[in-house]
Amino acid sequence: MTKPQLVESVATATGQPKAQIESMVEAILDRISTALVSGDRVELRGFGIFEAKETKARTGRNPSTGATIEIPASRKASFRPSKELKERLSTKVSSVEVAK
Repeated sequence: MTKPQLVESVATATGQPKAQIESMVEAILDRISTALVSGDRVELRGFGIFEAKETKARTGRNPSTGATIEIPASRKASFRPSKELKERLSTKVSSVEVAK
């Protein structure tokens, strides 16, 4: 699902104008991004946890030349689903597998 599809779906479900929903989605994503950049974690109960994690510097290889390169330490965004989301996902997989 893309962001425009999400906006359309929420607008249809709530009966709110798409422009209003789009501005809310943008604001939510901006607040999550800002929190991650500042090192905070974002916990959405029943959905999951977003957090920024540090990666260590490491040695890698350029796949085309085989040359050794140093990959610097960095930060990455991480998502950990909640127990409820994991259960919903496994229920969906089970029902799809049974239907086959």
